[in-house]
Amino acid sequence: MILEKIIIIIAVFLSYFLQTSVEFFQLGGIKPDFLLLLTVYYSIHKGEMYGIWIGFLAGLLQDINLGVMTISGTSQVRHFLGINILPKSLSGYLAGKFADSIQRDSNFSWFILVFVFSIVKGLLLFLLTAIFHGNVAAEMLVTVILPESLYNAILSMLWFRVLYWVIPPMSAQSREVR
Repeated sequence: MILEKIIIIIAVFLSYFLQTSVEFFQLGGIKPDFLLLLTVYYSIHKGEMYGIWIGFLAGLLQDINLGVMTISGTSQVRHFLGINILPKSLSGYLAGKFADSIQRDSNFSWFILVFVFSIVKGLLLFLLTAIFHGNVAAEMLVTVILPESLYNAILSMLWFRVLYWVIPPMSAQSREVR
């Protein structure tokens, strides 16, 4: 039980490192969301409660890193703690809810789930950014959210295999007990 929590924390910090520090995975200015991929992976294999908490932790890490914004031309600083927490937690919860109706070991299922929940996360993040920042370009929907969602979905087919090898899912019987 404690070992499992330690593995989750290590996986979250490793995903955070890959997402924020490693430029190797960047294609044309688009970086994959490894934290979302980890959240969806755990949601599929361990349930929606894991998805919520891993999404919360992943979003919190991102918000701590990116949640402070200096208003251009002024000395004002705004804090946006929670702008990544809600989209990642909600995506984790919904992915866990849909996990019972998909084939958990299918590349096609992973592709579709990750694509859909990357779009959900992107749209919710777009909406929250528009509410709190007020200056968001609508073209972000096509130039950022769709390419990132497609990249996440394609990468999930490989990344989930790696995660499956490193962090094998528990049996279906123990998943129902939660």
